[in-house]
Amino acid sequence: MIDPETNQVVEVKSIPSGYLTRSEFEELYDRCGGILHAHNPFSESQQEIREFWGGVQDWMTRIMVLLNHHQVQLVDERYQLWTLMKAKSDGDVHVWLFERQDNPGAA
Repeated sequence: MIDPETNQVVEVKSIPSGYLTRSEFEELYDRCGGILHAHNPFSESQQEIREFWGGVQDWMTRIMVLLNHHQVQLVDERYQLWTLMKAKSDGDVHVWLFERQDNPGAA
């Protein structure tokens, strides 16, 4: 959430649904592999390809929701990357490197 007076982020809310989950990714990966490696696209598998194609828009939407706002925990646990793929302000990609502060109030 953005503070309207300061235009600064004051709260980060998790997206509860609508994004591609890990299990959905695994399913999509397997289905894509099956279609890409079909021996003959004009055989009986043609119906499976049509069914898959019918769901492509939903898969794309779920992937975009997943990637639009995401956090990456780096190997060094003190750091995270936060990524915004399409900012409302300018439509550009923005990436921030965050470092954990053990004593943020200490001087």
